Amino acid sequence: MKNLFLICFSLLFIQSSFAQNTMQEGQLTFEVVDVDLPESDDPNMKMMAGALKGTKLKISFDQDMFRMSMNMMGGMMKMGNIYSDSDASKNYMLFETFGKRIKVHMDEETMQTQEDMKKEAMGNNDFELSEDFKDTKEIEGYKCHKVTLTSKSNPDLKMSAYVTKEINLERSIIETFDSTLYGGVPLEFTMGDKNMGAQMKMLAKKINTSVPKDAFDIADNYEEMTMEEFQEMMGEMSKMGGF
Repeated sequence: MKNLFLICFSLLFIQSSFAQNTMQEGQLTFEVVDVDLPESDDPNMKMMAGALKGTKLKISFDQDMFRMSMNMMGGMMKMGNIYSDSDASKNYMLFETFGKRIKVHMDEETMQTQEDMKKEAMGNNDFELSEDFKDTKEIEGYKCHKVTLTSKSNPDLKMSAYVTKEINLERSIIETFDSTLYGGVPLEFTMGDKNMGAQMKMLAKKINTSVPKDAFDIADNYEEMTMEEFQEMMGEMSKMGGF
């Protein structure tokens, strides 16, 4: 199941490039609508797939701030990131499970740690884009067409998505949603590979063109940790079967 959690964590990495215009603030809400695992008689595998199905990812952003919040396993686990373009002291990773609420400041070293995790989960993004304008569908009122990304270094590694060119995001919020990589804004996408451990499909369920003023606030009851302390805590929880 490690690969599946790495896929989830890979959604939390920023992409600092910018597109040209239009949507300067808003909220995009996605939901995991399908989790496909290799066939197995292990009941834990089936239970995990069922728990991950329904996972929600909410992305909130304006011209300075953005926040990604992922609600997993029916609310048993929540994680996310908050970033500011103008004030690095506001950059945090957030984690919540079993009554614990943790925040980790995203300093340069921590960012590099996450970058290493991303590479382990997603490779180096050496993908080639192909577009199929005949394969279309409408998602949340936006016309989308299918695209496929194929790794140049590993042709068996592919990602597919349905993207729209009717939305232009001012910021490429995260690499997974980078409109340059996909040729548009993906409103449905499939990540991972069943044969490599797990495959997960996410679908846009709600798109708002405004964002609440409190969308980037962090509650006072978060305990602050370093990345080393957080990793140690996660290791202990894993030993006890809590993760």
